[in-house]
Amino acid sequence: AAINSGNSGGPAFNRNGECVGIAFQSMNSDEAENIGYVIPSLVVTHFLKDLLKHGKYTGFPTLGVETQTMENSQLRESFGMNDKQKG
Repeated sequence: AAINSGNSGGPAFNRNGECVGIAFQSMNSDEAENIGYVIPSLVVTHFLKDLLKHGKYTGFPTLGVETQTMENSQLRESFGMNDKQKG
């Protein structure tokens, strides 16, 4: 179903009727319609437990590793990669 200002912030259900997250509209309704996303229930649950335990949201642990696709030929060239190398 479309996510618009009237139902943004409400539950999102799967075909079995189970709540799988909270639906949000991602843009101002004056700019676009039917563009939205769902925050999964596990993320919402983690947020609420974190808030109750620490009084604030501390987030998810991360490894501190970032990746970069090397699809751009100029980017590959700047790293000394040849045209056949992928990454």
